[in-house]
Amino acid sequence: MSLVIVVNSEPVTIEANLNAPLQVVALHALQETGNVGRDLTDWRMKTEAGDVLDFDQKVEHFSFMAGTELFLSLKAGEGGC
Repeated sequence: MSLVIVVNSEPVTIEANLNAPLQVVALHALQETGNVGRDLTDWRMKTEAGDVLDFDQKVEHFSFMAGTELFLSLKAGEGGC
């Protein structure tokens, strides 16, 4: 399933395996956008409605529609100088 992950305002389309944890999708999005200098624990993924998602849950748990936009950003207080 294709999901659009917006990493710091940069959208990237990721092919997500429904049986994989969401952290796999997040890591792939970070790699695709060149954001590899920070640990995944420094990041948070939210829905368009602002709901924070659990990286340990499988993609199928969320019942996303193909093309769903998710937002991946550094947690508050985790930004660089």
